[in-house]
Amino acid sequence: MVTEAIPLLGRELQVLAFWMGEDLHISIFGGDKAHIGAVSILSPEGSIQTTCFPGHRDDTVSILWCQRLKARGVHAAVVEAGIHYDNLSREGIAAVLDACDVLWKRLTNGVFENKQEEYEHEE
Repeated sequence: MVTEAIPLLGRELQVLAFWMGEDLHISIFGGDKAHIGAVSILSPEGSIQTTCFPGHRDDTVSILWCQRLKARGVHAAVVEAGIHYDNLSREGIAAVLDACDVLWKRLTNGVFENKQEEYEHEE
């Protein structure tokens, strides 16, 4: 399992990821109220399906991350996102999206390195 977190707007934004064989499960959450706002699934055939709960916009992140995982050749993945900050301005939304990009870079370095170590350990 790989975990990353960064402070943002007085709260923590977190991501955890783990491999399930060839498949990857990622959770992105934080802010004033962590929750599940959207779930995107990357199928082995390469399609992405998303469920976003009413009143949420977390699919912006979950879809983007599934697209990035697809581009990296991940077989199948689930990305769930739930980030909520009270009274967030446009600038605050931009800061959250920037922080998600930072977490993506940190996570993917760790998660793909972790996968390589699993393969080396199995041999």
